[in-house]
Amino acid sequence: MNEFLSILKQHALEDRDSLSGGKLTTLQVNLGDLCNQSCRHCHIEASPKGKNIITRKVINNILTFLSRYKIQTLDITGGAPEMNLHFEYFIENARGLVDELIVRSNLTVLLEQDKQHLRKQNQPAVFP
Repeated sequence: MNEFLSILKQHALEDRDSLSGGKLTTLQVNLGDLCNQSCRHCHIEASPKGKNIITRKVINNILTFLSRYKIQTLDITGGAPEMNLHFEYFIENARGLVDELIVRSNLTVLLEQDKQHLRKQNQPAVFP
């Protein structure tokens, strides 16, 4: 028996629910380190110079996974995920595969000239 399991057994913890895997309900996908900002506090050091970008091939693999397994929530993050060239393709194809779709945005990206179409139509870009 491996050492970890024997220690759990000594403390009567080997059958605890907290130690077994549950059902996967949320998949978080980081689209890369490309961002319209360069914040000191950013844990992935995202910036307009970001080069680590998820590819369309990987996005297609994720879409295949989502179509095979029922995942409740798809949580999309990145630097500014909207800056990924395949962002809209990903959203359009993932929308029907999950119950909830979250995009973690810094919102200022929606002010960029080529991203304004992502805002709701007829809604001003005012952030309270």
